[in-house]
Amino acid sequence: MAQKTLPTIPLPDEVSYTQGQANQTSFALAPEFPTAEGGGGVEKNLFAKSLQAPKSFGKLAHINVITFHPAWDDITGNFVFARNRKSTGTIKHGLYRRNKHERARYSPLRRPDPRTQGNYDGRELTALERRFCDIAVNYPDVKHGIMKAPFNFRTTTTFVFPEQEQSCTMMEVFRTFEFRELIIQHLMPRFEDLTNLFSSCQAIAKLLQSDWMHLDSSRLDFLNLDMCTVADMEKERDAAPDDNEESQAKQVKQAKRAKICLEKLSSTCIISPIRKERQGKPQTQVLTENDYPLNSQVKPSRKTPLCVAMHAHYKLMHLSYLNGNLLKDLLLIAQPWMTVSALKGIIPAMPKLRNLGVHNCFLMNFGVTQELLQAVNTHNEARQAQNRPHIALDFTPFYYRGPGWQHGDHVTGHTHFGEFGLVPEEWDWLDTPRALGAQLLAIDGLCYKGKQDLLTPGTGFRSFLDRLPLRPYQLPNMLDAIARIRDLNEEKHGRTGSFSRPVVCKTGMDKVQGFKKPVINPKLLRAMQITVYSSFMVICNGRPMKEKEVLNLLTLAGHFKLEKCHRCLVSMPAYFFTQAQQRRDPRYVLCHGCELGHALLYHIYRLNDERRETAESIFGVGSQERTLQAVLKNIAKPAQFTRNAIRSRPGDPDITLWEKAQWLDMQMTVAIPQKLADTKAAIKILEGKRTRAWHKARQEELRKKELEDDQRKLEFVLAIGQRNRCGGLSTENRLCRSWEHEIKEYRTALALDRGPGYDTGNVPIRFGRSGVGAVAAMMGLGANTNYIGVCKPAKEVDPTEEDEWMLEYSNLSQTTTETEDSIESTSASFGTTRQSPVETTPEDTPEPKHNGPAYGAEQENGLVTSEVPEAPEVAGVQAQPTMMSE
Repeated sequence: MAQKTLPTIPLPDEVSYTQGQANQTSFALAPEFPTAEGGGGVEKNLFAKSLQAPKSFGKLAHINVITFHPAWDDITGNFVFARNRKSTGTIKHGLYRRNKHERARYSPLRRPDPRTQGNYDGRELTALERRFCDIAVNYPDVKHGIMKAPFNFRTTTTFVFPEQEQSCTMMEVFRTFEFRELIIQHLMPRFEDLTNLFSSCQAIAKLLQSDWMHLDSSRLDFLNLDMCTVADMEKERDAAPDDNEESQAKQVKQAKRAKICLEKLSSTCIISPIRKERQGKPQTQVLTENDYPLNSQVKPSRKTPLCVAMHAHYKLMHLSYLNGNLLKDLLLIAQPWMTVSALKGIIPAMPKLRNLGVHNCFLMNFGVTQELLQAVNTHNEARQAQNRPHIALDFTPFYYRGPGWQHGDHVTGHTHFGEFGLVPEEWDWLDTPRALGAQLLAIDGLCYKGKQDLLTPGTGFRSFLDRLPLRPYQLPNMLDAIARIRDLNEEKHGRTGSFSRPVVCKTGMDKVQGFKKPVINPKLLRAMQITVYSSFMVICNGRPMKEKEVLNLLTLAGHFKLEKCHRCLVSMPAYFFTQAQQRRDPRYVLCHGCELGHALLYHIYRLNDERRETAESIFGVGSQERTLQAVLKNIAKPAQFTRNAIRSRPGDPDITLWEKAQWLDMQMTVAIPQKLADTKAAIKILEGKRTRAWHKARQEELRKKELEDDQRKLEFVLAIGQRNRCGGLSTENRLCRSWEHEIKEYRTALALDRGPGYDTGNVPIRFGRSGVGAVAAMMGLGANTNYIGVCKPAKEVDPTEEDEWMLEYSNLSQTTTETEDSIESTSASFGTTRQSPVETTPEDTPEPKHNGPAYGAEQENGLVTSEVPEAPEVAGVQAQPTMMSE
């Protein structure tokens, strides 16, 4: 009898509110219909009914009484959800993507996965889908690639989509210089919108680029703007011919070169490496049985050497010093030596600068965002006093894609653990959503203070955030919750100051004579503060939290209380502080986001530590910072020009730093690969030995383990491998999230929510000791079900033949949860909870201590969490990289 083919789930643009309890719990948003089937239980008020917030604020927080299991009516829990969009008031912030095609592009089901037989919805990939899969994995090394650099097309190829005539009205708008200038001025600080415009119409892209000046940092082509001023080039162009024939020929050559440079001169400047017109030689592409490409169809293009990039970095400084007064828009793309201290020195030399974009620079990762915003805000305050234009900033941090899959890695996975985006490898102490939420809370405050837009859809910074491995809609919900916190702190819903009379109104609002804004009484203010901060915590947590736990994190002795970070100076709940940090002196307490920012500065991925030290030595750091003029005046010259009378020419680099960059190049290309080869050879020798003496065998075993650790470290430095920092923890217990984790959990959650027999990309569902296995048991999937895409007949499975990534679902007969010993293996611990006398009794918990360790808090993995029904988490929406970016 032929086996029946089961239906597949269509690619969702978003997970709707009606897809059941599993997704509601993972979403952590309050259901619109809590008492309906699949809702969040019975909804009750968390505060007194007499307290009513203004319409602009929306509803106050509620609690939902949820039954743990349909058969256990007497076992319930009070949980706090985050407010849904209909309960957040009338103020809108525009932080959600409206276009359904944009939302679909960020769906995890569209992300290629080497471990699944179908990368989209369980079926065999079409030719076009294989092409997009190849672009997502190997870009820019794809056959017939589109771009040579951002906004710079190859002349020998065309777009993937067929050509189509554009409307005459639209083309006339872009041909009009005044309209075109206004459009570009608006789009320059919005990198994603700019690339989307260029990818939609090649004619518009060429028309706009005709007004721009694109400098090539890979071939050091800066149009002589780093050698002389524009006035000098005009003199060379207009100079009268000389009588001497030799000097006349030289003069004609200089005049011709000056004319070409002046024709390309523009106030909009883009500096980026430009690849050659021709691609590398074609090579045979190796595909897995799942149609996942392990290598590119063409040989990878050679990257710009670090010594050449150092020379280009100095050319940029010379250009800023000689001709910075001509630039209005500056985009710096893929500059490996760019730092915040360098921008501090360059910006003052550009008095007319209005738009600054820093994108995909290696040393400019997510950890320097606050420092960059503070520097630009300081410059804008000084420029405002001088009546100069405001600088609009757009910043795309460096995204860590992780190592590529190699031959055999899709089976063993021993050199690849995931694409983490925010960090180069798995860090066992890092809880990605908590650290990201704490950082965004500080970044939003700096953007609001400096009138910068980094968080709305269309900017380069938002495109970076959308690419991070988070649950569906967790990021926009997080940003919206931060905006609600800012609105409350800025008193957009009413005054929170002193009261003219001690009478408390039932509604919580009272009109005070002489003030337009209503006054909010203390009880209502406390309820509003708990509402916005609890929503923020629950969204970062990814699932509902216990009512008692939320109040303990936000109150102390019944009063609303926040902790303040020493570095970012932002007050936030104790949820965002580790217990180790809260035991420190209050003057030195750091939030989890600042811990992440500090760690991102000093990791060893691709010699990041040495490269940052070399780059920051140019301008100095802190009190030792130097001006641009001082840096260019003290350039170290080559050995043959050591006399003080001979100064370095414009455009030349510092020879000491150039040699240091050349040494780093040799380390990455020769020294470290050779050391890695020697380490592998030593391991192979030890594996071939057969020592009978037990003490010598033990020594050889320890030596082999040390060599294997060195091998993984060297592979991580070369960006061809990663180290497993979390040991044998399962996917659900890993705090540092990667796309491999989120894709697996997201597809599993959709399959379990739709019921048995649905295919979401051939994800194996086995009954292990995880929450996914427990939910599968509740849904009636038998222990012998071989659920891999389309259901197949049950058969005996040999564990020795299974892939390593499938072994975490071993022991099909067990449906228990993780034991306490395995839970306590995680090293990070968060969220000092303060027990309020209103919520607890002295018998339940000891007396609270300020900034002390947690007492009586219910914890999991060392984190203050909530006991929710066993349900799968929903993975984050993946934003594929823009094909126009480097």
